[in-house]
This record gives sequence, C-alpha cells and structure tokens, in this order.
Amino acid sequence: MRIEYSPRFNDELFAIYLFIAEDIITQADLFISKLKTSIEKIPSMPYRHRQSLKSDDKEVRDLIYEGYIIVYRIVKSDKRIDILGIFGENEWDL
Repeated sequence: MRIEYSPRFNDELFAIYLFIAEDIITQADLFISKLKTSIEKIPSMPYRHRQSLKSDDKEVRDLIYEGYIIVYRIVKSDKRIDILGIFGENEWDL
C-alpha cells in the first residue's frame, strides 16, 4: 500500500512544526522525522490503530503519536493509505 498525504495534513503538520520550532528547531525536525517513520509503518498493519472517533467508517483510523492524532483512511480498492489530518485536541472535523 502506498501513502498519500492530503494538503490539509501537510498544512496542519507545518503549523505544528512552526509551533515546536519556536522553542527548539532541532526538536521540531526530530518530531517530524519520528512521526513520518510511524506513518510509514501503517501499510504493514493498517487496522492496527483504533477506528477514528471522528467517523463511523471502519476504514478511517486514528494513529496516536506523542499526544497528536493522525487520521487516515484505508482505500483497499486503490491499495492506498490517505493521511487526512493531524490534531492535538478535539477541534478536528472530518
């Protein structure tokens, strides 16, 4: 399965990066690196993570990483994982 990042995810991740980088830029870089490594593991076991609390769709899942929730959708027909967004609070809507 291949991974595709949505523009929304990229925008939200960049905002988180800027927030962390205000204190220590190397920490922001490390956060992004480790997060991407966690995301890259999803295709090996896409149903490992819980069903998303933001959706009734069993194909929409939540990866929890360092207090952030990464929402993704499994698209079996295209053998693809869509990374939809990232948030730290319950402010995110699908």
